[in-house]
Amino acid sequence: MKLVQVIFLLTFLLTFGARAEIFDEIKSHRVGIALSNTSTFSDSSYTSATNGFFKEGSLLTVLQESELEHEDDAQKQLFKWYRVKSNDGTTGWVFGDALLIKEKENLIPTTLKPYLYRKFRFNAGFENSMIWFGSLVGRDNFGAQMMSNNYEESYLIITNEKARSVFIPIASISQFGESKISSFSIQDLTGDQYPDFVLQNEVTDQQNRPQQFVQLYTFQAGTLRKVFEEKLNLNLESNAVKHLIFEKEMIRGFYFQKENGHPNIYSFTYFWNKRNRRYEVLYPPAPFVIRAKPNRYGVSLMAKPDHYARSKKALNTSSQLIIQKLVTKNWVERGRKYSTLFAETTLDNGMVGFVPLEYLTLQDFKNVDWIKSNLLSLPMNNQLLSSIDLPEIAPDTSSIQN
Repeated sequence: MKLVQVIFLLTFLLTFGARAEIFDEIKSHRVGIALSNTSTFSDSSYTSATNGFFKEGSLLTVLQESELEHEDDAQKQLFKWYRVKSNDGTTGWVFGDALLIKEKENLIPTTLKPYLYRKFRFNAGFENSMIWFGSLVGRDNFGAQMMSNNYEESYLIITNEKARSVFIPIASISQFGESKISSFSIQDLTGDQYPDFVLQNEVTDQQNRPQQFVQLYTFQAGTLRKVFEEKLNLNLESNAVKHLIFEKEMIRGFYFQKENGHPNIYSFTYFWNKRNRRYEVLYPPAPFVIRAKPNRYGVSLMAKPDHYARSKKALNTSSQLIIQKLVTKNWVERGRKYSTLFAETTLDNGMVGFVPLEYLTLQDFKNVDWIKSNLLSLPMNNQLLSSIDLPEIAPDTSSIQN
């Protein structure tokens, strides 16, 4: 065998072996990640001398932990101490506020479990990487119920074959509130051929008021960067929420807002700026035009929101109308109450009239279900649909098979 072939074979075996060893270590052992650049100590106290240093993202094997929790420097939180060993054999004690420890599988939310130990292809040294989850656990050291003051931060972690890791926060709980993940997806939304991370979180404050946020992270220069965040709630006092639609290199948003008792739809758009590598506003919020066509023959544009009103113009199934607002018509016939929802519409020539909403088909096919459900529900109540739409891309499109 030629020398070049031998060198290639050895290189391949060493690289593959190292990668397999790192990934197997994460799967089969109790491991953790240095949450920040942190010093190590010779025992489980800050009074001992420092004897080492771990860089942020270092993969560490947990060898031992203290039985009791200890106060941090600020005297506001309690954590355990952990004796750990790095990939190069360095050992030492680190305080629990600087260590993410692998989460037990039974504690991982159902939304995230399909991604546990999945391998993905990113860039800048993370071409061969694996996803797993870790948490930082302690207690808030104040308040009358100190023993039950749980404090926890949960993270998604990506580790490459060289034991380097990056991570993003995905959930938390403390005396100040709670953040939990409600949906999660890994897809290439920015068009750079690498997976992006979309998280939807529900955040509850001390007054038990829920808010919803959507965040999008991309892999840039060997790290995960947040390039988009949108608060879905219009305000805490309203049930109205935004609806986001993710497309390739673009995010479209919609929301309802009542004005003078009538619901109006507003739309806005973000685009992916490839040069700045972030999402930027393309179109700020503006009134959204809802277009419709009659869905049957014999429909007329009527002068009033009434089935017996004068017909202003006969329509056909190709007539283009713009819905301006909705009007509910109530009446009693033979002792029974009836109700019809009319759309006040405008033709292309400017003529205004009314058509029963059930006789119309909305033209914005991408949003038809969301718009129609909200148009129909708004006159009765103010409960609006909260959701995000993602392209139908398999979450493992960019994954590396085991």
